[in-house]
Amino acid sequence: VTIIPDPPITISLTGNTNICAGQQTILTATASGGIPPLNYLWSNLSTSTIITVSPTNTQTFHIAVSDSCHTQIKTDTITVFIDPLPKAAFTFNQLNGELLINFINESINANSYVWEFGDGSSSNTSSLSFEHAYTDTSGIYHVTLIAYNAGGCSDSTSAIVEFKQQYSIFVPNSFTPGSNLNSTFGAYGIGIDRKSTRLNSSHL
Repeated sequence: VTIIPDPPITISLTGNTNICAGQQTILTATASGGIPPLNYLWSNLSTSTIITVSPTNTQTFHIAVSDSCHTQIKTDTITVFIDPLPKAAFTFNQLNGELLINFINESINANSYVWEFGDGSSSNTSSLSFEHAYTDTSGIYHVTLIAYNAGGCSDSTSAIVEFKQQYSIFVPNSFTPGSNLNSTFGAYGIGIDRKSTRLNSSHL
């Protein structure tokens, strides 16, 4: 008489093991071997091959698989990690040159980013400090940053970049009417509306 032992039970556990707080994930157990049918028992007392879980913290789930004669019991575990939610944040400042803006990424719990600069351009840079050049100082630009964590959860924030034209003005403190030099009085400048001024003099 030849006794052939039953094949050992093997278990494969699969599922998305990186999620964000409040999300669900599906864990699947695939087993073979032993004397069928196989029996499943998860640590949450489910007897199905598939369970849906929504842990609030990183949690390890256990499963025990036995065959119909209970001559074999195989156990395994799978851990679901809860990734902290990302928080998008950034600041910016104008560099030398009116059109150049330095953006500073201050996001936390994130590892990938999408920038929308409000001028039709975008970037996926992961640099925490970089420069972006605009082409028109007369515009108002709505800048949006979307930050993602390892689990694919996202957070976004927006700010407005507004260029204000610089101006300067020069007003002389004297003039010489009737001469070829400095014969008129006027204010000169850039970035200001044109105005006219008339001076009236009277003799005492």
